Amino acid sequence: MSSILVIGVGDTRRGDEAAGVRAAERLREEAPDGVEVIAPGVIGPMTIAELHGVTHVLVLDCIDVGREPGTVSAFETNALSPCASKSIQEFGVADLFALVGQTSDAPEEAVVLGMQPASIRPSTKLSKPVSKAIPALVEAAMDVLRGWLGQGPSTPPT
Repeated sequence: MSSILVIGVGDTRRGDEAAGVRAAERLREEAPDGVEVIAPGVIGPMTIAELHGVTHVLVLDCIDVGREPGTVSAFETNALSPCASKSIQEFGVADLFALVGQTSDAPEEAVVLGMQPASIRPSTKLSKPVSKAIPALVEAAMDVLRGWLGQGPSTPPT
């Protein structure tokens, strides 16, 4: 039996940095049964505790990889390193998986879906390109979840 957790991360006071949180909030409405969706914003000790016993984890975040604003990119967690992505958070997604990977009950599978930001300046609103692309991030998340649940192929963006 698998236990699936979706985590929306980001700072809701820094413009597009909130993309992961906003996508997770929207995903909650359409997530399949058996999928838990949380949007803590900032990753910390409570996030690590939430991963106890989880077999699959999907993280939604704002990740600057130098693409067009609103572009969705997928990362396997073994491809993440502090240099692989630029995050404004002190403790980021790569750090989370490095710590969790050292435990005996680390998730079997983990994927990070990142949205390219246009601006992470102080603001409570997303930029237009990122706001328009939130449905694409939610759909990419649904594709991953369907694959994990055996309801279709898992085809996250590259």
